[in-house]
Order: sequence, then C-alpha cells, then structure tokens
Amino acid sequence: MGLGFIHLSVASVGVCGDSRKSACKGFFVGYCNVARSRGRSRLYVSGSSFGNRERREDHVLSEAGDSADDEEEDETTNRNERPREIIRLLKSGKKDLALEAFRKSRLKDEFRDGDLVRMVQEFSRKSSPQVAEAVLREFETETKRTADISAYNALMKGYSKARMVQAIDDIIYGMLNGSNAEVKPDVISFGILIDTYAKLNKMPAAESVLRTMTSMETVQPDAYIFTSLIRGYATANRFEEVKRCFSRLHDANLKPDLVLYNVAIGAAKKARNVSAAEAIYDRMREDGIHPDVFTFTAFVQLYANDGEFGLAKEAFERIRDHGIEPDQHAYCAMIVACNRAGEFDAAEELFMEMKAVQIPPDLAIYNTMISIRSRIGQEVESLIEEMHGSGIRSDHVTDWIIANKKRKSMGGSFAGLEEEPSSLLEITQAMRELGRAGDVEQVRGLFFFLCFVA
Repeated sequence: MGLGFIHLSVASVGVCGDSRKSACKGFFVGYCNVARSRGRSRLYVSGSSFGNRERREDHVLSEAGDSADDEEEDETTNRNERPREIIRLLKSGKKDLALEAFRKSRLKDEFRDGDLVRMVQEFSRKSSPQVAEAVLREFETETKRTADISAYNALMKGYSKARMVQAIDDIIYGMLNGSNAEVKPDVISFGILIDTYAKLNKMPAAESVLRTMTSMETVQPDAYIFTSLIRGYATANRFEEVKRCFSRLHDANLKPDLVLYNVAIGAAKKARNVSAAEAIYDRMREDGIHPDVFTFTAFVQLYANDGEFGLAKEAFERIRDHGIEPDQHAYCAMIVACNRAGEFDAAEELFMEMKAVQIPPDLAIYNTMISIRSRIGQEVESLIEEMHGSGIRSDHVTDWIIANKKRKSMGGSFAGLEEEPSSLLEITQAMRELGRAGDVEQVRGLFFFLCFVA
C-alpha cells in the first residue's frame, strides 16, 4: 500500500518498478537484482546516480542514431542551440531525430538545468516518460552530475500523466533511501505522487505519502496537496473525508484557493448535502475569494437535484450578477433543471439563447432538448439534423428517444410503458425491443441519462 519508503527498514533500493520492467528494457543496464519489498519484487539497477549505471549495447538512445555518422561536433556551436534544436525536433514530432541529436551532443555538460527540464518534458510528451528517463540518466552518466529536482519533477509529471504511479514511487524512494541521495524530493515531488494516487482512487496510499512527508522537517504539504486529497475523496463519494481534509488544511494555516473551494463544493453536490455546500460557499466569501462559473453551476445542479427549481434558477442568474458569462456547462445544468421541473418553455429559451451568444450545444444538451420536444409532441427531426450538421453524432440515448417517440405515435411505448422508464428493469425491457438489451453499457448509460433529465 503506497510508498515504499514508508517502510524505512527495507533496504532494497527501487529504481524501475515492476510496472516499468518491460518498458525500461533497452534503456539501462547494470546489475539487475530482484529485492523483495512489501510482498512484491522490486527491480533495481546499479550504476550512475542510481549506482554506477552502465550503458547497454541496445540502449534506446544509441539505437536511434546507429545509422548516423559520428561527425565531430564543432565546440564553437552555440551551447544553447543544441537543446533548442532537440526541443524543436520534438515539438515537430521528429522524436527519433531528437534522440539522435541528443546522443551525438558532446556538450551535455554545458546543458543548463532549464535545458534538461524542457527536454525531459518534451520527451515525455512526444515519446514516453520511459524515454525521458533514459535521456535524464544518460545525461547524468556522461556529465557525472546529478540532475536537479526540477528535472526529476518534470519526469514524474510525465509518469503521472501516464498513470504509472509505481515509477514515481520508485524515484522518490530512491531519493530517500540512498540510491539517489544527492537530490531530495520537494513539495512538488510529493504533490505529484499524492495526486497520482488520488486520481487512481488509492487514497490509503496517498495518505501514507502525506504522513511520510509531514514527518520530514524540510518539506510540508501545501494547499495543492490537500486539493488532490479532497478531489480523490470527492470522486470516491466520501464526503466525511472531504470535510476532514478541509479541517486539516485550516489547521495547517493554509488558505484554500478557488480551485480547492470548488472541489469541496463539488463534493458536497455529489453527496447531495445542500447545507454543507452553502457553508463552504459562505466560508469562501469570508476568505475574500470570488466564485466563478463553476461554483454557481455546481449550485444549479445541487438545487435541481434537491427539487428546488427556484433556487437553481437564482444560482444561474447570479452568474451574470457577478459579471460572469454562463458557459456550456452552466447552460446544460440549467436546461436539465428546467426539464426536471417541467419548465419546457424556459429550457427552449435557454437553448436558443446559448446559440445566439455563440455557445455550441453538446450532445447532452441536444439529447435533453430532443427528449423535451418528444415529450410535448413536437417534431425532433430538425433538431437531430441540426445536431448532425454541427458534427455531433447521435448516441444510444438519442436513438432510444427517437424510437420511443415513434412507438408512442403509433399508440404504444416500449414494453407497454406509458412514460419514459425509471428503473433498470424497465430500461432493459425497452432496449430489448430495440434489440440492444445485451449491451450493458448502453442500458446503464440510458438509465443514468433518464435519471439525470427526468
């Protein structure tokens, strides 16, 4: 569970976790050993900054340029031009040429820290974080110099985007347990790992990282880390933990920002806790933080879910009262609220208004409007044609609404239903008549859509 370095008695040093074992093949060599740690194997390599790492014959960076002539590099070449050239090649999608240019460079020791950070970032984006790590390791090997924490943070962000949390765990573990003792993790490093665990819904592991972090004298959590935890607990629908994290943040004398408040309000919305959301909003205003369109959209949805159409409408109107223009999500939330309350004319007005101000409806809005017009007996073909003309394709929800409208026009409805179904059983019966009852994802998607707009 969580960070290897929490178990400080474990002597094994992690560099390439199991999740990277195959990916790292061809990048590094040394003495590959398997150490048992926390009930799993930990692949580690001795050499360079992580122990004197030797270069393999099939090293990925060498592979990229084996066919190229090893021309002598003019040392008068502008030392800033080589990294810039590499980055230009990466941005233009020429990752193999970028690797070749990096391999041929004989001025790596003149690369500035910022150059290395940008190269690691671009190799992560355009190729893979594994290749970015290979670049970083070769830089360290050839210059006999350890990259600074900014370069490692750039690498870990690449692994985070790829959801390769064990790779991040291994890198930080090495920093804290001797294999890369020359560089230490900072608050950004820990934040990346905590955020990645939270996004993977591994909250016990995220909390373990936080405990290790707070036990150190040199680094303490910031508001971003608590935002990651709150977002993770909100996704898991654990609102009590959200409130606890909020209290811990205040206890640490950290001031929440707008993003954190919005995450907390979103968590209260998901828990359908109106009073908690309103309390968080009041605290936000006391802290002098101004709400944005996301804040008010959350309240539109919250009040609509609670059957309070008047309050939902008021929350929508407050968007403009604060000098903000509603966006697509705000319009969608309010149109759905109108549909739920039976305010079909108001929904139609909002639909026309958003198009008039050049905010394009998305599939969810079109499906809601198709459902509304179908309910009140209006034609929907022109709306479907408009949707297709804007490049939006129908989905199973659209198909079901259209098919049900046709059945009703013939005096019936799916499976003898007079109204749109409201249970999974009824949905399944209706979809069976369409020949789609076996498509579990479509059945579930339709059920949740109808629950949302009903």
